[in-house]
Amino acid sequence: VALVDEADSVLVDEALVPLVLAGSRKGDAPTGHITNVVSRLREELDYAISQDGRTVTLTDAGAQRVEHELGIDSLYSEDNIGTVLVKVNLALHAKALLIRDIHYIVNEGELQLIDASKGRVADLQRWPDGLQAAVEAKEGLEVSEGGRILDTITLQELMRRYPTVCGMTGTAVEATDQLRQFYDLHVSVIDRNNPLQRFDEQDRVYATMAEKNKAIVAEIQALNATGQPVLVGTQDVAESEDLAEALAELGIEVNVLNAKNDEEEARIIAEAGDEGRVTVSTQMAGRGTDIKLGGADESDRAAVVERGGLAVLGTSRHRTARLDNQLRGRSGRQGDPGLSLFFVSLEDDLVVQGGEDDSLVFNPGEDGRIESKRVNAFVAHCQRVTEGQLLEIHAQTWKYNQLLADQRIIIDKRRANLLDTDQAWKELAQRAPQRVAELADVPEAAKVAAAREIMLFHLDLSWADHLELMDDVRESIHLRAIARETPIDEYHRIAVREFKELAQRAVDDSVETFNTVQINENGAHLDDSGLARPSATWTYMVSDNPLAGSGNSVIGGIGNLFR
Repeated sequence: VALVDEADSVLVDEALVPLVLAGSRKGDAPTGHITNVVSRLREELDYAISQDGRTVTLTDAGAQRVEHELGIDSLYSEDNIGTVLVKVNLALHAKALLIRDIHYIVNEGELQLIDASKGRVADLQRWPDGLQAAVEAKEGLEVSEGGRILDTITLQELMRRYPTVCGMTGTAVEATDQLRQFYDLHVSVIDRNNPLQRFDEQDRVYATMAEKNKAIVAEIQALNATGQPVLVGTQDVAESEDLAEALAELGIEVNVLNAKNDEEEARIIAEAGDEGRVTVSTQMAGRGTDIKLGGADESDRAAVVERGGLAVLGTSRHRTARLDNQLRGRSGRQGDPGLSLFFVSLEDDLVVQGGEDDSLVFNPGEDGRIESKRVNAFVAHCQRVTEGQLLEIHAQTWKYNQLLADQRIIIDKRRANLLDTDQAWKELAQRAPQRVAELADVPEAAKVAAAREIMLFHLDLSWADHLELMDDVRESIHLRAIARETPIDEYHRIAVREFKELAQRAVDDSVETFNTVQINENGAHLDDSGLARPSATWTYMVSDNPLAGSGNSVIGGIGNLFR
């Protein structure tokens, strides 16, 4: 049985992103010289960032400048396009699209990714395809080895392996369609123990981000003056620290909870309901600790209740209403009084990316606030657009990974057979009888173990090659639509064809290795033949949106998952 806490966050938000197991591989990272050259490039003159902020490309002037400083004739020549250009693009992506304290933090000389859905450090996760090394070089850190994909799995596939899946969350109703579509799960609502007393104020919309930020600080100052505790939900680490600094300048003491200090999470949340307390936090989903009015011991509960309970402020709308409700739900728990209020500007990413309305007419007040039902409706529309985009990405991720999931089951059965029996020795002995004769003096157990190790090595390698090939296919499969072919059908046709060759290639390579590698009482010496398994493995998250034609491409948009 899989019992999932914060089920919508795990099964819907995190399921947009396939999990990848990777192993170390040298030679993928940009060199220090390339990083230095790219660091001096100027936006708009040397490179351009797409309107949605997901891709970056060199301009003609930028390409000429890079070629001049690297001393090469052309980045796009046959000799450079697969090596130098890739590394330049990696370094450019790291410089322009991945921002410190938003997508990652640097802690004690180590690069740590931020899990955008939780606001915490993403343990044991790295960026793929040399991007990790590119960001490390940008920050002047020790550059780690690159990696290659060893295997991938989606959350849907992982959950499908459990006969029974269930879970709980306070915001499941909004995810009913996704839970039914992808997991065949139904939602049951459990009534509140006590009636809700929280007041959810209408969003305050401002024309510009600067005016919105000014209003947020003023609202916090006004609430704090009354002694009412305030919890502010921000979008990223940088925003949380900038807000805390602005409040500190006004003499307001602030507790900050973000990826840099998430080990202090329980203490900070326990104190967040204390009288006069101001807490600034990144994403609140799944924090797991209730905020008690009056502090951890509730000693000042009566005073806080009298002041209206915990006030929750959102610095902008999230990409889904569920995430808004996760933050909103920190207040008014167990029948406590409370307040929730979100601030929005027409310059927020959600509004900019969610749609445009040329007919929108508004007259902001002196403080920049726009009081218009139509503008509020437009903001809600933008959020529904982004929710729809995320749902489509989820559906496409599943479609493109479903066939690979079925193929993985076949590989798993083959692996189990090789692991648990002497099948590997039987197959190799049948195909290479001369080599068997040469190993007559080697103990039987050592020969069986050597055969098993050889065949497992090549099976795993062939599967990794298959995944890498299908990843490359997915990069360009959208172009099949130009030829009036259905991309998903063509992708499946190629995947089936290539998979048929995988098993035979793994056996042929195993026979070749069996005939040449040194085998003695200690087994097969694969390392001596340059066939070593990865010395380190890790997981990472990839952007997986075939609709955008970017697949898992570093150049095409890894960073969009952390925006």
